[in-house]
Amino acid sequence: MRDEPRRWFRNNGAHHTYQLHGPDHAERAIADVAHLISRLWGAPAGRPVHREVMLIAWTAEQVTWAPPSRFTTVAPGELTCVLVLADPQDPGLPEYDAPYESTYYPCEWLWGPGTLPDALAWHHQHQPASDQAETIDRLFLLQHDGDLLYIPRNPAVAATLGHDDQDGTWYLIRADSPSHAFNHQRRLLVGEPGHEPAGDCRACPVETIGSGDLRQMLRRCAELGADVTPQPVPDVRVTMSRMPRCNRILGNGAWDIPST
Repeated sequence: MRDEPRRWFRNNGAHHTYQLHGPDHAERAIADVAHLISRLWGAPAGRPVHREVMLIAWTAEQVTWAPPSRFTTVAPGELTCVLVLADPQDPGLPEYDAPYESTYYPCEWLWGPGTLPDALAWHHQHQPASDQAETIDRLFLLQHDGDLLYIPRNPAVAATLGHDDQDGTWYLIRADSPSHAFNHQRRLLVGEPGHEPAGDCRACPVETIGSGDLRQMLRRCAELGADVTPQPVPDVRVTMSRMPRCNRILGNGAWDIPST
């Protein structure tokens, strides 16, 4: 009878904002600490990841991802496919959403959506090269329109939005992951105390650089050295993704997920 309360009190004491995560979250936290220690000893800034061409394929019931060569013997079935440039170990790939930053590390759309044979044919013809992408101090744009706060966008993708999709206030936030940027802005908008509306936040690992309309924030991105050349992407996402594109801000510390 005492075991369960002991476990709860132990976890609550060790992790007062306790959440259950997988081993990949621990690996990223340890890597971040190692990077900070290296910086103290004069190592250069940055912690790039190696990105390869990855094929993400899904049906209404399941999703899988791997290098295209792994799919050459797979029956096409009813698969919907996209090709992306991504870290093969990124745990966010099953939540892929092309217009938004839904993966943990930078993920670049290459082709799709389409069938598996077409995806393999495109890859065979173009043979895109692997590269490296920086993972720290990234710039994210978040749209707050009405009572909806949308998950972050990459500046180059946001630059493609038409006039009718630019409504509301846009926030430019520097962070190491899109979830850090989104969680900070959501907590700030619902009125949770302790979060800074500008500059470094004492409660979150983010820096709010500015807010205003989209064009103003894109100009600020360019001033900071970000590539704001419009990069059109299709409105496609993994069907079974559990990540909502936006949250509804209710205020007084409350928010929810819209039904549509």
